[in-house]
Amino acid sequence: MGLEKAIGRTALVGALPEEMRERFVDAVLDIAQSEDARSGDVLFTLGERNTDEGVFVLEGAVKVTRANGDVRYLEAPEVLGEVQLFAPSSERTATVETVYGGTVLRFSWK
Repeated sequence: MGLEKAIGRTALVGALPEEMRERFVDAVLDIAQSEDARSGDVLFTLGERNTDEGVFVLEGAVKVTRANGDVRYLEAPEVLGEVQLFAPSSERTATVETVYGGTVLRFSWK
């Protein structure tokens, strides 16, 4: 699957009207850096502060571990990193690591 289609399949982007979705996908591709994530790669660490990075997980799966020990597994496509933007402490609220590898796009929310 192409990067454009995978980005468009995320809940965040898929809910946009078609014309806006196409412009959004183009903008993401202009600002994001693609990388291959391997199993066990840490994308975010609980407690990291003042980061504005988001990640589109376009292939693969991730494990999200919160401070209370709650664990969730998410499969691509997903957008991650937005919760920290709204956290009063500006800290990451979970550690996110890849369960099995795939393609991720890193970008700045700013």
